[in-house]
Amino acid sequence: MDLNSLIAECTAYDFKQMLEEKKPKSWLKSVSAFANGLGGSLFFGIDNDGIVKGLDDVQHICEYISSKIRDYMDPLPEVEMIPHDMDGLRILQLKVNVGHYTPYYYVGDGQRIAFEFASWISMEFKLYLIKEFQRLKEEELDFIINYDIKYRMGDELNEE
Repeated sequence: MDLNSLIAECTAYDFKQMLEEKKPKSWLKSVSAFANGLGGSLFFGIDNDGIVKGLDDVQHICEYISSKIRDYMDPLPEVEMIPHDMDGLRILQLKVNVGHYTPYYYVGDGQRIAFEFASWISMEFKLYLIKEFQRLKEEELDFIINYDIKYRMGDELNEE
């Protein structure tokens, strides 16, 4: 990957000027979204305008990221940490592979959230799918109740 070709944030990559150690959710939500989608990379040491700022201690950042992914992600996504040198400044690429065990959740702050980037599926269609799923679950429940009433209770009545 030619890092100089990265010109703007998109669904394939995200820039972080630094690692926010006190707010891991700020970058773990991108890890969740990449794992739940088509994969992607977070680049630490690059600001939102694509300007390389660099990092001081890449080794510490790698260890911290690894620790927080273990602490806050469920299941654990497959990631790779790749340090790069750009014009004498060190940056870190956190490459998140496409997840095979979706959804990948951020679990912290009393929450369990699966993030995703905007996708080709519209919100209306997602709502339709949810409603259709609920309708089918209600039909299944009605069938079970009616089956129990008709056959189980009917057998008990016939025995008397």
